[in-house]
Amino acid sequence: MQNDVSEIPTQEGTSSEDTHARADEIDEFAELQQERRVSVLFILFIMLGYTAGGACLMQLWEQWSFVDAFYFCAVTVTTIGFGDIVPQNSDFLPATLTYIVIGLIITTMCIDLVGTEYIRDIHFYGRSLGRSFLTIGGKVVHLGEVFSYVAFLQKNYGLTPEQLDKLAQLPDEYLLDCMINGKQPDLNWVGGKPFIPPDIYYFKVGFFQQIYGEF
Repeated sequence: MQNDVSEIPTQEGTSSEDTHARADEIDEFAELQQERRVSVLFILFIMLGYTAGGACLMQLWEQWSFVDAFYFCAVTVTTIGFGDIVPQNSDFLPATLTYIVIGLIITTMCIDLVGTEYIRDIHFYGRSLGRSFLTIGGKVVHLGEVFSYVAFLQKNYGLTPEQLDKLAQLPDEYLLDCMINGKQPDLNWVGGKPFIPPDIYYFKVGFFQQIYGEF
């Protein structure tokens, strides 16, 4: 019977089930943020609508063509202001100033909203990109490749929970070499590493217990 890859513990001692739970929480948070997001097309519609409405008013107040009026409103509310077209009717000057002030406020708010959304996207993209890579043996490996390799081993060799546990305890450099070369790792691989003092201690204790137990 094949077992799920989530049985493999991580280096911090937490199972990938906890990782999936945290990922689900992040997805829910992302969906909530997506619902609260203001559409860029909606903001563009507001800008064009306000500019077109002002162009219709300027067309009546200044006897301009719609193209000239739209051009004046666009360069004014976007704070460009070339000055090549200037209102001449002093009777509607207060109304024109009011339109310009309100337009500047709307433009500032729209640009700030769009800028904030894109900055947030870049921020989360950078964080997700950083979480997508893992350093193993001094080499940067994409996590998708690691998961695909583990899924490949489980699918083709039907690893048991005990084998998955041994697989998680193998050295990172050895697993990286197996993954790059596309071969099955030896779950009993030792790698020729010397015994560390705790291993030597237990070896001596077991050796003397075996000797004195015979007498």
